[in-house]
Amino acid sequence: TSLDLDDIMGISPDANTTVEIGIWVNPIKRWRLSFFWFMDRRTGSRVLERTITAGGKDFVAGAEIDTDLDVQRYKLLNEIAIFRNDLGRLALGIGLVYLDLQSEITGMATGGLVESSDGRIQIPIPVVCGSAEVHIPGLFGLGAFAEGVGFALRYKDVGASYLDFRVGLN
Repeated sequence: TSLDLDDIMGISPDANTTVEIGIWVNPIKRWRLSFFWFMDRRTGSRVLERTITAGGKDFVAGAEIDTDLDVQRYKLLNEIAIFRNDLGRLALGIGLVYLDLQSEITGMATGGLVESSDGRIQIPIPVVCGSAEVHIPGLFGLGAFAEGVGFALRYKDVGASYLDFRVGLN
């Protein structure tokens, strides 16, 4: 069932915990091996305006529900620099992203009983990756970076895609 996290489930962007930790090594100058772990936990409460179905259970309109979402992502990347010197770096590579998604909804179900519905999805995704860095000379090592990974597959009427992109200053 497709459920809007803000409007239907009551999950606010303010009620979350997000952490990302990364480590990378350069065994040789042009080769980088990276590992990232990302965790995002969100909770919310809402009085339902309409009956919803989640996990095969109907939660009735007018009932208060509590929702918990837990997303974890593990990302392993293998990159080779096409260009690298003191001014920056441009690299391409391949990797694997592993997503672990868990959700739980607790509230009044059909029949007046408090019920809970939970689910878990675990997905390994092969990805291509790219990154770029620019170092500004004379500014104590300051610079900017952009990096992203992606996957897209389509066969006849079925398709899937994944994109993870970030930019920042270092």
